[in-house]
Amino acid sequence: MFDYSTLRKTATQLITNFGADAVITRLSGRTFNPATGAYSTGSSTNYTLKAVRAQFNAFEKAGDNIQDNDVRLLAQSGVTVPVINDTLTFDSVSYRIMNVRTESPSGTDVFYDLQCRS
Repeated sequence: MFDYSTLRKTATQLITNFGADAVITRLSGRTFNPATGAYSTGSSTNYTLKAVRAQFNAFEKAGDNIQDNDVRLLAQSGVTVPVINDTLTFDSVSYRIMNVRTESPSGTDVFYDLQCRS
């Protein structure tokens, strides 16, 4: 069986060398109060990782899911698993994570392919 941890290290090295810091902010503990119609603030947790900007291809743009202002980021694994609706700050711009595709052969997360929207 192939050891994909080496591939993960290589992907992390490339993203670190050619990328920049990104901060994922995740809200948790947020609850809805039906009496007031408001959400409680909950708490937020920040995760700093490296990410690199990539491009959507023409086939991906032809679908309905990718908007003109969407950004594709490849993020390193091993820090946290990004989830939809997390906030990601990259190059001083805050984005909402719209889609997460995990490159994970044999269960080893190599990197995360993120569709982000400002």
